[in-house]
Amino acid sequence: MASILQKTILVVEDESIVLRVINSLLTKKGYRVLTAKSSAEALRHCENQANLPIDLLLTDIMIPGLSGPNLARGITTLCPNIQVIYMSGYTADIIAEKGLLDANSNFIEKSDIARSLTEKVQNLLTKISPDRG
Repeated sequence: MASILQKTILVVEDESIVLRVINSLLTKKGYRVLTAKSSAEALRHCENQANLPIDLLLTDIMIPGLSGPNLARGITTLCPNIQVIYMSGYTADIIAEKGLLDANSNFIEKSDIARSLTEKVQNLLTKISPDRG
């Protein structure tokens, strides 16, 4: 089985402090973390990662440029095997009420990020075949 050190996560968040906290949490767990503050920057990361695939996209739902769900749709065309986790400062109830995500989407509230992020990331990344390229 592939080690988490081989897993790459792209984090898309326009709030610098939140981006630094997430980067720190994931780096301490051994993941390779790429960061972007906008959808355009995130897409550039994906276009430039031909030799090192991105395993997981962690994106805010509301980011400059494309929305998180629209960004995820664009990125999955570049990285078809990528897993996706959405995050927001809004609660899951509000996200559902506004219809911002599908009911089956992986979602984390930013207020709960320190506690649940690494667990959700690890659960999704263990689903990835170690020999996928």
